Amino acid sequence: MFKKLVLILTSAILFVTTASCGLDEGKVGVLKGGGMANSSLLVSFKELYSGKVEGFTDNDHVLISEKKGNEYNFHVVDVLSKKKSPLPSMLLGDDYSIEISPDGSKFICNHYLVKVNEQKKTLLTDMKQLENNAPSAFPPLPSYSFTREGEVILVHPLYYAMKFYYGITPGFTPVSSSKLQMEAFMKLGDTKKEANSNKSFKDIKLPEIDYLKSPKLLIDQLKYIFVGYEKDTGKTPLFVFDITDKKFRMIDENISCYALSPDEKNIAFVKNTGKSNLSYVLYTITTDGRDKKEIVRLNSISGISWSPDGKRIAFSGSSEVKNDIWVAKADGSEKEQITNGMVTTENFSWSRSGDKIAFTAGAEEPAVYVITLNTGTGRPINNYYEENPVRREMTRDLLSTLRHETILVNPQKID
Repeated sequence: MFKKLVLILTSAILFVTTASCGLDEGKVGVLKGGGMANSSLLVSFKELYSGKVEGFTDNDHVLISEKKGNEYNFHVVDVLSKKKSPLPSMLLGDDYSIEISPDGSKFICNHYLVKVNEQKKTLLTDMKQLENNAPSAFPPLPSYSFTREGEVILVHPLYYAMKFYYGITPGFTPVSSSKLQMEAFMKLGDTKKEANSNKSFKDIKLPEIDYLKSPKLLIDQLKYIFVGYEKDTGKTPLFVFDITDKKFRMIDENISCYALSPDEKNIAFVKNTGKSNLSYVLYTITTDGRDKKEIVRLNSISGISWSPDGKRIAFSGSSEVKNDIWVAKADGSEKEQITNGMVTTENFSWSRSGDKIAFTAGAEEPAVYVITLNTGTGRPINNYYEENPVRREMTRDLLSTLRHETILVNPQKID
């Protein structure tokens, strides 16, 4: 059967987001498009600029992108004063990916590293020649990522597969990836002392999938999360792979998107049930596959963003035709539509203070809006820290390999 994937975990891989307001008995209604949302959470609403939300760099500044011809222009906008600070433009395809550093001082866009305050970019070694032949609708696998401390590391899976699995020193020229796509997972952090282990990765039953997208390595938990794609059936299952237990756990099938909670202990995901109406369901579940909760059912849901304290989830969804911003409690007890008739997209982000949501609305001429909420700031959740000494040692070994390979590929200093 021609169906096994490229899921390649090797000794070092890390994968590692003009309206008017009326006041009515303490509630604000947003007049926009075809109707009014009587939201108890919303206290102010403003339009910023044309473009697309990429995420917050701090509590009051939003990173916005705007396509101009073959280039993308980037700006950081102060949501209070609406002052716009330009950043370097880049030649990018529409499938680019962005990751903002934990402190918001820089971001990675494909193989560019942009320093926000200095308004300059650094060119990282481009790994696109190693890309596998995934469907055109899939974004490329990320080449670089940030550690929790903001360190830039090389994470491209095919690089590590070629070097540590096949013993090939990857050159930056086109390579045939058909064989790589059919190979099994290899053990992450495998060492010589574990080579004679009774449980080899080659003995593990692999998921029957052809490609993967949206990969994320939870380095402190040593778990790998990804959405698979079955070419013959079109199914998109969500998997969690436990590196220490060497087991795959399928969370659910037909997944359109997912997001990790701030402490990386829970997953919010959207499943398409294929029904005629209310076919999209938002769930939460632990990364161990426990405590699954249904949050809401709608006709469409695209995009998910957790509040910094992990107590609420924002999403773009609709019970009718046009998507709007909704907010639900993570335990499923409450849900509220914040806007009405806005035609929101999957591009939105919750601020680090937890009292703002920036979002993109409008398919033809997208614009960025910011909602201020009365939910308070809440205390941001710290990322998970592993207390198990074995896992801690594996994490240190993994980070050491990642750092070494990053320096080899990029001899210039990366701050």
